[in-house]
Amino acid sequence: MQKKSQPFTPSAKSQFLNLPNALTIVRILVIPVVIALLYPKHGPRSDMWAAVLFGLAFCTDFIDGHIARRTQTITRLGQILDPLADKLIVLSAVLLLIHLGRMDAIIGILLLGRELAVSGLRSFASSEEILLPSSRSAKIKTVAEGFALGFLMAGPENHQWGIPWMKMGEVLIFVALALALWSGAFYFVQYYRAVKARSS
Repeated sequence: MQKKSQPFTPSAKSQFLNLPNALTIVRILVIPVVIALLYPKHGPRSDMWAAVLFGLAFCTDFIDGHIARRTQTITRLGQILDPLADKLIVLSAVLLLIHLGRMDAIIGILLLGRELAVSGLRSFASSEEILLPSSRSAKIKTVAEGFALGFLMAGPENHQWGIPWMKMGEVLIFVALALALWSGAFYFVQYYRAVKARSS
């Protein structure tokens, strides 16, 4: 006799349908909207809307984690989706800005290469039961990177309130790159120290 499938219990449902996970999913769904606003090019107003939407989505990365910890609704799904959403939104933004000629390809390659290297290292370290916590410089890098990408999305034609958004983005992206390389190197130093301490 064929066994009946297990019902979708309220506890399982709450594991998926909670506010932190919803915010993370929204962050993923925002990506195609931002792409549609920026490409093909629709004009300065569309660029600014893309920048604002990207900024709001980027902010949810800090909000969902805070809510999850405060309400004790950290779930396995959230732990998988949250870093995935972070990587997708940054990857999409960098590739699109390179395509639009608003970011140097070398900067984009270095930023994405750092993300891949650190993600790979942390996954490998986790398999060896070595924890590599985020450093303060990595957290500052994330903030600088978010602002830089958003400002670059605003484009060269937007100067609301007399602020040259894209010029600010061009400066901030170098700050984010410097912090990315510094914090990325620190993760490898952390791993080396942990392995050395374990073997001694």
